[in-house]
Amino acid sequence: MKKKLLSVVLAGMMVAATLSGCGSNTKETEAVTEAATEAATEEVTEAATEAETEEVTEAATEAETEEVTEAAEETEEETEEVTEAAEETEEETEEVTEAAEETEEETEAAETEEAEEAADYTLKEGTLMVGMEIGYPPMEYFDEDGATAIGFDVEVATALADVLGLELELVDTAWDGIFAGVTTDKYDCIISSVSYTEDRNDTYLLSSAYVANAPVIVVPNDSEIADVMDLEGMSVAVQMETTADYLIQEYIADGLDTDLRQYEKVINAFDEIKAGRVDAVCTDSVVASYYLGDDASDYKTVWQSDEKEPIVICMKQGNDALAEKINEGMAELFENGTMAELAVKYFGTEDVIDGLAEGFGAE
Repeated sequence: MKKKLLSVVLAGMMVAATLSGCGSNTKETEAVTEAATEAATEEVTEAATEAETEEVTEAATEAETEEVTEAAEETEEETEEVTEAAEETEEETEEVTEAAEETEEETEAAETEEAEEAADYTLKEGTLMVGMEIGYPPMEYFDEDGATAIGFDVEVATALADVLGLELELVDTAWDGIFAGVTTDKYDCIISSVSYTEDRNDTYLLSSAYVANAPVIVVPNDSEIADVMDLEGMSVAVQMETTADYLIQEYIADGLDTDLRQYEKVINAFDEIKAGRVDAVCTDSVVASYYLGDDASDYKTVWQSDEKEPIVICMKQGNDALAEKINEGMAELFENGTMAELAVKYFGTEDVIDGLAEGFGAE
């Protein structure tokens, strides 16, 4: 730029000298000089402006470029961070997915194992089939609709199947064929007021007792019968092939002269005493008061056997796997309060289950 300025000044001076040598006057010379100077100044100014503009532009461009580069570098770093976060999220997702798959596999394996295990001790996979004579209130009987099974044993069987993770299937069976049914695999077990006896224990696989029980004799309030031996010359009704039936037969075998009348259903025995056709009824203590119903105030229990006949669950001999599961399930029902609740509901007291939990291993 300095060289250009010098060139312009020299050019102006040369013009001025030329004019002077040609005889031009001083004013003209001055005018030429001023014009040359102005032109030189303008060119210098323009040149300076251009140079400054270029410098500013270059500086601005360099600054913007640096900013853009820095922004790009920051964006690249952010992109890398996002990518790393995405990769970490993907890894975590894969871990969660793997864990979920493992859990699902474990659940399926556990369910398969439970199903296979249940199949080992039940006749029908996933189902506990229970033989029951549904006609022995309050233990097992039909509701007013004549189709819905209700009662203490029904609720025990339902709760037991539930804690074992099985569906319940009740098989209504006449009492005189109920034991043959469990032997021939018509159902897994009998939960139907089965009293413990040594003969039954020798023939079947019996659980521990879940209800205390004993045979009793029920008579009208005005009866003079006060003991089993007072049945001499009297008539007594029983349900056939029950422990009450066997008990009276034993007394007869020992010399008691009584008229033993056997009925298919225990309700028939109570119908007979209410109608005045028999003098007494021998039955289980857990059902005696129920059958009298609204007429309970007109009857009394006068004798109870010293030989307790606790109620048990009956299974086919050798079915130890089922017995083990039933023991575990019943222990849980005692521990979680289900048995106490049912005892109060049907018998008005927990006395009928006192001390029985230990038989199933409950604490």
